[in-house]
Amino acid sequence: MVSEVEIKARIDLASITPKLDELGVEFLDIVEIKDTYFDRDSTLFLNKTTLRIREEDGRPTYVTYKSPSSVPYTRFEINTPVLEDEPIFEKLESVGMKPIGVVEKKRTEFICGDCVTICLDEVKDLGDFMELEIIESNFDHGKIEGNYHLLLSILSVLGVGTDQQVSKSYIDLLLNR
Repeated sequence: MVSEVEIKARIDLASITPKLDELGVEFLDIVEIKDTYFDRDSTLFLNKTTLRIREEDGRPTYVTYKSPSSVPYTRFEINTPVLEDEPIFEKLESVGMKPIGVVEKKRTEFICGDCVTICLDEVKDLGDFMELEIIESNFDHGKIEGNYHLLLSILSVLGVGTDQQVSKSYIDLLLNR
């Protein structure tokens, strides 16, 4: 299990891209992502937990569970790889899990320094966003706080204001439109 420190913000892609070049980030990949979210009787949704299957470029790659946020901007995350040709959708449905929504996005990924992942997301029916995240293998409140401030400083350098930050997940935004 890892902890994820993440900040999400609404952005204008055209204005952010040149600033990323100035920041000296390294391009990683462009991926078409489809996340299908599951729940049973709204149990997960009401408890602010997430269970999803991620498909990248048309193939299921991970089942992800995210805990509720115990510290603002931080969640624990478990990712389990999906084997090729594994009937993962059927497995979840066989234990009573039902799809509750789908998020589709084109993600352009960058790395900033040694530990910050920057993702530019073009999310179907929602618009353009940027996610900055740092993944930690253990929970250290002091380190998490420092990581959060590092992400805030990167946002500031990129000219993204606090008024652009979004605290809800993409699935929450879609379901609450």
